[in-house]
Amino acid sequence: MPSRHDQGLDRIDLRARVDLYGFAIDTLRFDLLDLVFVDQDLDLVIGGQTWTDREKLKVDYLAYHRDFFATQHVMTNMVCDIDGDTAQAVTYANWLLQGRDGPPWRGQGWYEDTFRREADGWRIQRRRSGLLWDDGAQVPAALDDGTELALTRNTLHASPLAAALLRR
Repeated sequence: MPSRHDQGLDRIDLRARVDLYGFAIDTLRFDLLDLVFVDQDLDLVIGGQTWTDREKLKVDYLAYHRDFFATQHVMTNMVCDIDGDTAQAVTYANWLLQGRDGPPWRGQGWYEDTFRREADGWRIQRRRSGLLWDDGAQVPAALDDGTELALTRNTLHASPLAAALLRR
């Protein structure tokens, strides 16, 4: 069994990956997503869209975010459960997307992540997002290739991952 010190270091690394995700998006430095997501077996669903390839994710994220004047992805509370080389976490998030004109879009919700330990640290292997609330301007509802995004509201207490965390 890992020591409390090792578990503490793991939690710091997990949190750093989640925070780096927001920084990568807000600075349009999508190369940093190599430090956030696994290279193989990615399973990411956001806005009803699924990504299984990290390189495709980076291309799509740039296409989606490049025309905003600014974005801000703020990660707050994180609860995680580490089991060997796998970890699961729920992280609360606040999002702001500011277009070139008009009011911003604001949302609050969370990410549900499954992490895998790799040789150089933790990476997100599976991610789902939940949207509790949103307000303001309409955000683009499609990727450049026409793939539609669906922003639907839901609740954390209905999440199977949230219900399972810390129940071992």
